[in-house]
Amino acid sequence: MNYPNTEKLYLMKNTGDTWLPAHEKLMTYISAERKSKINRYKFDKDKILSLNGALLVKLGISELLNCPAEILEFDMTPGHKPFLKAHCHPDAGIIDFSLSHTENAVLAGIVTNEKIGVDIEKVTAAPLQVMSTVFHPEEINYINDFDQNEINKRFFTIWTKKEAYTKCTGTGLVCDITKINVLDLPDDVAVITESFDDYIYSVCTIKSEK
Repeated sequence: MNYPNTEKLYLMKNTGDTWLPAHEKLMTYISAERKSKINRYKFDKDKILSLNGALLVKLGISELLNCPAEILEFDMTPGHKPFLKAHCHPDAGIIDFSLSHTENAVLAGIVTNEKIGVDIEKVTAAPLQVMSTVFHPEEINYINDFDQNEINKRFFTIWTKKEAYTKCTGTGLVCDITKINVLDLPDDVAVITESFDDYIYSVCTIKSEK
């Protein structure tokens, strides 16, 4: 198996449910676009996750490029994959990053000269009824062909792999994802899945064509 070559991988949990004055102060370090996105969330816990993710990415890229975080600006591809604007730094074009958050946990990954996608989910009672609309037949067999106590874990293993892969390729979940089999990905794709506490996360990288 190929393993992702992440320059930086950040995982934060127990992020909190209450918006505090400290969060408001941290909002001054992010872009107006990100602020607008954060303010559209209904619940404080989601605002906090989005804010923490934005800060992790910004500080991580700042450290990687050895430049001030305040000069970094971001935009979005038509496929809704965020990227660092080229004018920010001479090496902006070699940077790729991905962000994911779920219940009280956030994951961010940053790479150079590769593409990356990450996803994290809290393991709960899996919505098995959606499998036929989002999973490949071999993925469904993988989930069902196991002890009942492990089905939830296997469901979210496949789910996070698929999310990470489609984020990495930039297609998102708008393509026909039932045709994507994350148990049999191309050789140039590196993907790993890990679990901790009640969470499962996947990281996927592909060599960049830049």
